[in-house]
Amino acid sequence: MTERFEVVFQGALRPGARADDAVAALMRRFGMTEERARALVGEVRRRVVKKDLDRDQAERYRAALEEAGLLVSVEPMASQSPAVVPAAVPGPSAADPWTGTAPLGGAEAVLSGADPTPSGVGIGRGAGWIGRGFHYFAASPLGWILATLVFFVLAVLTSLVPIIGGLVLSLFWPVFVAGFMLGARDQDRGEPFRVGHLFAGFSSNAGQLVILGLLYLLGTLLIAILVLAGVFATMGPMWAGMSPEAMMLEGPMEMPPSVLIWVLVGALLYLPLALMILLAPALVAIDGLRAWPAMKRSLSGCLANLLPFFLFGLLAIPLLLIGMIPLGLGLLVVWPALTAGFYAAYREIYHGDLG
Repeated sequence: MTERFEVVFQGALRPGARADDAVAALMRRFGMTEERARALVGEVRRRVVKKDLDRDQAERYRAALEEAGLLVSVEPMASQSPAVVPAAVPGPSAADPWTGTAPLGGAEAVLSGADPTPSGVGIGRGAGWIGRGFHYFAASPLGWILATLVFFVLAVLTSLVPIIGGLVLSLFWPVFVAGFMLGARDQDRGEPFRVGHLFAGFSSNAGQLVILGLLYLLGTLLIAILVLAGVFATMGPMWAGMSPEAMMLEGPMEMPPSVLIWVLVGALLYLPLALMILLAPALVAIDGLRAWPAMKRSLSGCLANLLPFFLFGLLAIPLLLIGMIPLGLGLLVVWPALTAGFYAAYREIYHGDLG
């Protein structure tokens, strides 16, 4: 039988670590409420904070907690040793307004280096995610609108810079998306969504978020190169036999079926790449995963929930079209609501919060 391990907090901080700094780190990186973070930091006895892990998982938990300033160890799991988690201190944010349960927090919840396992949900949850997204928006409409507007303006201004602007936008868009995810998470903790959340991703695993953008960009380029190579291989002999004058006189040429096949191949190749990126920013910023593991986790989570995501897409299309009617101003409502809907999907798929 494979040996299992548990992560044990020793009831003390690492030498040189300050309690306030440790609390701040736990709140910022692991999504704990201040009450839960202080309850853990203030513990003066050994406490099992996570059990039934393999060696690699346990070491990731240990590294994450030690980086926050806690003194922890990885030990073989004793069969009679129950996991103990810090009790939540009652407060105004102790209950999730959507579920009536305690918010994510504590060492049993989302930790950097954790390995969240996706679960499948019913097709109807696709509509539920959108509904919850609108609830997030309705709770802090001004913050969501301003953050969305700033993001759109930054995207437009950046794209105006030839080559460099597009490259910067391609690399950093996951950082901004992560900011929206972190803002929605803070709403679960009873805080309002603020325009400043747009930049929260820069202080939450930003390096891996940029790598996420780089991997997505490289994947998109590889698919484009493959499709263009296939199209050229199909059309090349035809073009080679025609002079420039003849091509101009011919006008638009009818695309042969083989070219359409290559376009279909490109779409089929892009689909898994899109699924790999869909939930990855939240997994990187909130769960602390590295870019590539987050992409794999996003893919597995989306594949396990293709039907609810299909319904999500079917409902999102008419909403986006409606949002574009009044000079596109409706997108300032629909776009952030759908973005928050992806956060709702992430929470339910990886952390069982039904919303």
